[in-house]
Amino acid sequence: MKVIVVGAGPRGIAVAIEAKCRGYDCTLVDRDPISSWRYAAPDMVMRSPLSFDLVYPGSPAWGTSSLIRYIHPGSIEPDWGECMQRGIEYMEERCTRNVFISYATHTLEGLDVPIIRERVVRVSSNQVVLSNGEYIGGDVVVIATGLSPITDIPPWVIPVTHKLVTAEEVVGGLPNGTYAVIGGGQSGAEYCEYIARQGHKVYWVVNNRPRVRQYPCLLYT
Repeated sequence: MKVIVVGAGPRGIAVAIEAKCRGYDCTLVDRDPISSWRYAAPDMVMRSPLSFDLVYPGSPAWGTSSLIRYIHPGSIEPDWGECMQRGIEYMEERCTRNVFISYATHTLEGLDVPIIRERVVRVSSNQVVLSNGEYIGGDVVVIATGLSPITDIPPWVIPVTHKLVTAEEVVGGLPNGTYAVIGGGQSGAEYCEYIARQGHKVYWVVNNRPRVRQYPCLLYT
């Protein structure tokens, strides 16, 4: 089976690792791999970085491609039950985003799969069309392009007239003031902490209660 993965961020790399472990022919397509993670502040501490591990305990790739082994070479494999059912959220292991970016880059460079650095203009169930006009065919196409920045206030938030700021602006430095972070996911939690550490007052606006669902590794989802 030939697998085409569109997107070479954490999810795309995780899919490529799993495909390779299962013996599939895999190709990654991304104009700029891991690019979205570069907008995060390098010293931002990830709230639960192990939930972003690219492989699961017991995977054939665990010894060479796991985050915990990257942070602590020679460490033992954690308890399977402790890592599943989102119990990993409560583990004490932490790392900064620049460490995670180094880990993802290291894993991507060591992954023996071709990477096509072109923009994708059209996708079907078994074919990808690139900006240079080239067609790439496969048995399966996996879309792993991540999320786009939200520019509209969700309907459950009382309309405001204050200026919205992007992740890039946060990292670039914010003027003194009060800020609201909208969204209860991994990034929301991290940006709340990051902005507060800069001495600003922060409100965390969530629809229900904070939750994390951005698990790259297939078996953590």
